[in-house]
Amino acid sequence: MAERNGDGKGGNGGHGVQINLELYGKRLKALNQKWKEHKKEMWGGADALAVVTPPASEDLRYLKSTALHIWLLGYEFPETVMVFMPGALHFVCSSKKAGHLEDLQKSSKMLTGVDIHIHVKERKQDGSTQMNAVLEAVQGHSRNKPPVMGVLAREAAEGPLMEKWAECLDGSGATTVDVSSGFSEIFAVKDEVKNSKSMFFHSCVQCVFCSANIRVYSRFACLTNPYLRSSMQYRAEPLFQGLAVMII
Repeated sequence: MAERNGDGKGGNGGHGVQINLELYGKRLKALNQKWKEHKKEMWGGADALAVVTPPASEDLRYLKSTALHIWLLGYEFPETVMVFMPGALHFVCSSKKAGHLEDLQKSSKMLTGVDIHIHVKERKQDGSTQMNAVLEAVQGHSRNKPPVMGVLAREAAEGPLMEKWAECLDGSGATTVDVSSGFSEIFAVKDEVKNSKSMFFHSCVQCVFCSANIRVYSRFACLTNPYLRSSMQYRAEPLFQGLAVMII
C-alpha cells in the first residue's frame, strides 16, 4: 500500500489546484467540534465518518458527498473515500488526486490538529488494500469494541470504488449509522464573511447546501448561467470557484 503520512516532505503539491487552507481549517474544526459535542443526537454515536463519492457525472443532482467535498475542499473529487476520525482524516484516491492534496496534507496538522493520511490506489488496484488499512485504523481507535461508522445511507453505491468500499465495510465488523442530518446541520452554519460581495456568493453556496430540493451547481453552472458567466470576479472566491471544478 502506498501511503503519504504528512511528514512535510514532498514535491510541488497541488499542481494548479489551490485549496483554501484557512477555510478548510475553520470548517474542519467546526465539523469536529459539532461531532464531539453532539455525537449521539446528531451523529448517531459514530466513531468515524465515511464519505465516498461516485464517478464523475454530468448530471445535475444533489449529493451530500459531493457537497461535503466542495464545502470543505472547494473542489469535487470523484471516486474518493474520505474517513474522518478524531485527530485524523484518511483519503483513498488515485495518485493524481493525491498530488492535489499534498499541500493540504502538509498544513492540516498545524491548522486543525488533524493528521491527513493519503492511501494511494493505483490504476490497476481495486482499492481493497487501502480501504482495509483505513478500516483497521478505525478499529484500532475504537478500543476493541466494534466501531460505529457514520455513512450517507441514502447515497447508493455507484461504480467499482463505491461498491468495493461497501464490500470492505460490510466485512469489517463495523456497524453503520446514517449521519446525513449531521452534515446538513454543518452545511447550514454560516461562515463569517468580510464584505457584501463575499456574502452574496456565500449565500448562494449555503442555499445549495441547505436544501435537498436544490441541486449542487456543477462545473457547468458558471458556463450556462449568464449572470455567473459575466461575473468572472468569482475567481477571487475560492469556495465558489470550487463549485465549477471537478478533479478527475
